[in-house]
Amino acid sequence: MNPNTVPATWKPDPEVRIWVGSPERRSGQWEVYRPGGNSAPRGQWGPELQLSVRLRYDAPSTRLFIIKHAPGQTGAAFDPLENDWSPRSGGEAWDRLQGMVLAALKTCDGRVDTIFWMGNHSDGMSHEKADRVGANMKALIDLSRSKWGTQVNWVIGLPDDTAPYAPIVQRELRALATSEPRIATFETADYETQEDGLHYSARSVKRLGDDFFDGWKALPSEK
Repeated sequence: MNPNTVPATWKPDPEVRIWVGSPERRSGQWEVYRPGGNSAPRGQWGPELQLSVRLRYDAPSTRLFIIKHAPGQTGAAFDPLENDWSPRSGGEAWDRLQGMVLAALKTCDGRVDTIFWMGNHSDGMSHEKADRVGANMKALIDLSRSKWGTQVNWVIGLPDDTAPYAPIVQRELRALATSEPRIATFETADYETQEDGLHYSARSVKRLGDDFFDGWKALPSEK
């Protein structure tokens, strides 16, 4: 989404800060969130817009810090030929996020409360990767909790069914949420897309933020 699609109802909130990092991810600064201005990728905005509105309405006296890493269609499976989230893939998505969080937490009195995750589409392109989604995501979740605290929540949007093995991915993620604490999932199958049939419309990106919030709110109350 670009600045032209920012909802007309959105208002700046000085208590919502987003981490604007350097290219190497090891430094940066907190800035007041400006969708399409300083949100990642630069010049675009995503579900963090509506999510931040809902979180601030829920806790108006609490400052909100957002660390956003949105590298695109990256799966949880290790793949030497693709960018992915596997911790085995040095210098890729997990390492970059870890560097951002490390740099950001040095500059504020905050903690990692929740990871809001929308991904796994590329895992659905391969039967082998789809079958391993539960195990691969559990490894990622366990690692996040070893780094940032055992109470880190995960709210996971189930990928749509455009990939051939998406039903397996969805099944694996639902099972993971049932077997692990502090994980919520939600459906996205009826989200409205743009003409390419893959990328969400502005209405659906806003809805994704709402569903992230609702999933978070449904988790155990010790937040």
